[in-house]
Amino acid sequence: MARVTLTVDADLAAIVQAILRWAGHPGGRAAEPDPRTAADHLDAWRAALEAEGRSPKHVELFTGRARRVVALAMGAPLCDIEPARNATRAEIALAGAHLARWVGEARMDHLTVERVQGALQRLRQAGRSNATANHHRAAIRAFSRWCHETDRTPSHWLARLKGYNAAADPRHERRTLAVEQLRRLIAAAESGPTVLGVDGPTRALVYRLAVGTGLRYSEIASITAEQVRGSRIDLKASQTKNGREARPPLAARLEGELAARAARIGAGPLFRLPPDKGANLVRADLERAGIPYRTADGVFDFHSLRCQTATLADVAGISPRVVQRLMRHSTPGLTDRYTRVRAEELTAAVERLPDLRSDPHPPPPPTRT
Repeated sequence: MARVTLTVDADLAAIVQAILRWAGHPGGRAAEPDPRTAADHLDAWRAALEAEGRSPKHVELFTGRARRVVALAMGAPLCDIEPARNATRAEIALAGAHLARWVGEARMDHLTVERVQGALQRLRQAGRSNATANHHRAAIRAFSRWCHETDRTPSHWLARLKGYNAAADPRHERRTLAVEQLRRLIAAAESGPTVLGVDGPTRALVYRLAVGTGLRYSEIASITAEQVRGSRIDLKASQTKNGREARPPLAARLEGELAARAARIGAGPLFRLPPDKGANLVRADLERAGIPYRTADGVFDFHSLRCQTATLADVAGISPRVVQRLMRHSTPGLTDRYTRVRAEELTAAVERLPDLRSDPHPPPPPTRT
């Protein structure tokens, strides 16, 4: 192929050379190799997320997943880079060191679509759910998109990564409770002992707040007394999962109780909740209430209270559009995933269908002797 000769001004020539270089045309002069490793770009991405005001938990979770995918793409054994849930501090530190070493050896050109797709597949082969693989896919694709938007790479090269059908591989199906059971749970918490440093009345109020607003455990834990503003709570972008400010409304029955609690505290956290222990708190109160944690319909944990919000709103006949806004979901389909229909409700529904027999009032069947 003939070499291209440029006769235009220097700025345009540089642009054309860049285009030719990315296209693999010999008229494009070879670029200087990027001395930065994938770890350098990942660190810069983390700093950018922090600068956007994302919560520390979100930043750690999102970047941690991306780093795990990079390490797996480089050939790291998952057991070496991901400590067990009951790991000691020394084991956690060792896994972190292994992860840093594998990521530190990666260059951006190592992270091809094929290798990254293979890394996601290795997660599944190691027993992780399709939903977990999809969470990792979302993280590494977000990194790829950011690299393109900040001119670190010529394209969003991981946009073609394939996802997996989470519905075909349920691992942690959640259920909701009947209203009577929900009241029993809250009553058990109200009269219960202190669990993980949280007294019973506080747990009961937290559960009611979760159902009444759809707030997540981490969001409730982050609320300060100053953020209780009459009939609403003002959340900063750094406190929410989607990184956007939120002002969930409060029903009158919650407004007075939260206002009194905020006035009593004055400043600081409205609830002092242990990090990532919402499921443990709920499980303790389920046991006191005599309600099983797991049934054939699924488990009931703290996040199930958020499902309860959507389900009760749906049963109350509230418009799907309003429920979507209340749940702060981006699409109606996501809200629909949070709505749970109980077997008793299905039975009641079919009983309300018309009787199509020719004689809708037949005589009762004969008594057997």
